[in-house]
Amino acid sequence: MIDATTGLPKYDKTNQVLGNASWDWTGGVSTILHYKNVGLSALFDVKVGADLYSMSARASHESGKSLATLEGRESWYRSEEERQAAGIPKGSASWNATGGFIAPGVIDNGDGTYRENDILINPEEYWMSVCRNAPSMFIYDNSYIKCREITLIYQLPKKWLRKVAQEMSISFVARNPFIVWKNIPDIDPDSNYNNTTGMGLEYGSLPSRKSYGFNLYVKF
Repeated sequence: MIDATTGLPKYDKTNQVLGNASWDWTGGVSTILHYKNVGLSALFDVKVGADLYSMSARASHESGKSLATLEGRESWYRSEEERQAAGIPKGSASWNATGGFIAPGVIDNGDGTYRENDILINPEEYWMSVCRNAPSMFIYDNSYIKCREITLIYQLPKKWLRKVAQEMSISFVARNPFIVWKNIPDIDPDSNYNNTTGMGLEYGSLPSRKSYGFNLYVKF
């Protein structure tokens, strides 16, 4: 619902349950493929059903850094330039904005009917308002599938080893190489504060570290 006076959303101030940080279920998938002397193994992590409140997303919207906040910005600037050129004070009732942002929602006509909101406002005012009063906008489904590890192994032929060793293999290992699928935008779905009191909360968390290395296995 939109306030017909300000063009901003009306907010429910009562306490509500907005999400659940616990997973519905978790699992993993592993696979190993072999062809002659080459082997490829991969481990995938699957987590489904948890919610995550992203303070990073809220901060980017409140500060105007998110691409979503661009809508209506340029047209509002042009409207303000026109108002100033006309010599009309800011906030004057005699001025109707010619551009800006229209908040999604409807306005109560007061007679039991509703109309689509058509009030142009400063997008900065809208995003600052919803960021401070509508936390549900930044709660995301944190389900994801992530590749935890990939290993490529080459087993050296025994005829190459002769009497040096019984077996020898070289492997390349990549840990946390990529995310197969996720619902939450822009951040790593592992970016909780921690797995206890911080579950379901994220703020400026670093993504899971990617690492790459080589292993040498020798059996004498």
